[in-house]
Amino acid sequence: MINPVRTELLEWIQASIGWAVMATRAARSVAPSAAIANTPAARARAHTLRLRATITIDIDAHDAEDAERQSEAVRGQFEMVKRIHPTAALAFQRRKPRAGRRPPAPALVVAPYADD
Repeated sequence: MINPVRTELLEWIQASIGWAVMATRAARSVAPSAAIANTPAARARAHTLRLRATITIDIDAHDAEDAERQSEAVRGQFEMVKRIHPTAALAFQRRKPRAGRRPPAPALVVAPYADD
């Protein structure tokens, strides 16, 4: 025999879930008014996704004069990027050449389990 209280409770839960789904769909489809969307708080919430693009250029120069000439060329090209993205930054770092090759990755430390 089916318990009528349980059946009524299940119907009420299903109806509640249905109303909640409809309300969230309706809330997503309603665009905020222009006055609300133009506030600083609303603009800050709308731009929560931040990305950082990194460009790496390795410059090999024979002497300091050659390095300066090549870095000036990069700075000149960077000005085009700066016009489009005013917050862009350019930094140069002097790097020492490696003495030798990198060591290989370590071998497997623990042997996989095998049945005897």
